[in-house]
Amino acid sequence: MPKDSPVGFNQFLIDDEQPALIHTGMAPMYADVCKAIGRVLDPSRLAYIILLHFEGDECGGMDVHHWDSMMLWEEKTSSLFPADLFIQPGDQPPVIHENISSAMCELYRYAGIFAHEDPVRRVVDRVERMKPEWVHAMHGGTLTGKIFPSFTRALRDQPFAYRGELLGRTLATEQAFA
Repeated sequence: MPKDSPVGFNQFLIDDEQPALIHTGMAPMYADVCKAIGRVLDPSRLAYIILLHFEGDECGGMDVHHWDSMMLWEEKTSSLFPADLFIQPGDQPPVIHENISSAMCELYRYAGIFAHEDPVRRVVDRVERMKPEWVHAMHGGTLTGKIFPSFTRALRDQPFAYRGELLGRTLATEQAFA
C-alpha cells in the first residue's frame, strides 16, 4: 500500500427525533465538525454522541486501537456502522458499488491493524447473519447490501492480519530485543 493512499474519515449525523453524531473525528477537527453540524441542526440538540472505537488520535488519551469496541446497528434501515471493519483505502465515492475488497485486505496488512484473523472472521460471521442493507464504513464509502458479501468473502479467503510489517516497514522480532 503506497504511503500516498489516504484513508477517509467519516462522521455521520442523524437528524431525527433524537439526533445523533456517529464518530467525532480528531480533536483538531472539532470546530469544523461543530460548524458542519450547525448547518443541519443546533448542536445542543444532539441526544447522542457515539464513539465506535477508541484510538489516541481520534478520541483522546487512549493510545490503544480497539477496532471492535463497538458497532452500531440501526434497525429501521438495516444499517451497520462497523467502526474499522470494512475499511477502504483512498478517496472513495460515498456509496461503493464495485468490489474493492482486495484493497481492503491489503490496507489491513499494510497498517497492521489486526493481530489475528480468526477473531475478525467470527465477527464477520455474526455481522453477515444480520443481512445489512447498508454498511456505513468509518473509513471509505458506504457498502450496499449487494456488494457487502464480496467484502465478507475477502475477509474469509484472503490474508489480512499483521505479518511482521507495519506501514511498509519490517519490524524487528522479539529475539532482536533479547
